[in-house]
Amino acid sequence: MESNIVTTISQHEQMALSYVNHIASALQEYQTGVPVLSGQSPQLYFLDLAWAGLLGTPAYNNLPNVDRTRIELQWVAETTNQPATANGQTAAPVGTRNNPC
Repeated sequence: MESNIVTTISQHEQMALSYVNHIASALQEYQTGVPVLSGQSPQLYFLDLAWAGLLGTPAYNNLPNVDRTRIELQWVAETTNQPATANGQTAAPVGTRNNPC
């Protein structure tokens, strides 16, 4: 059982290292129609959405509190289509119900 836990943690860490930037780049290109060029980082908004796919995993939980709060607020804002505020941070939805992100 213990080895499965280690494997799960390793897989989430590998997903974070290997895929978050690629997912964020794909989301950004899909939303904007402009590809993220090699060597460039996707915009923070799209990185936050990509990280939201790892909510609750050990890799996500290892992020600094300020980053987790920002990511979670953006996720709530996008899923509810309403601004979200916590710990002095606010996130507003970028998409709308008619034009979701």
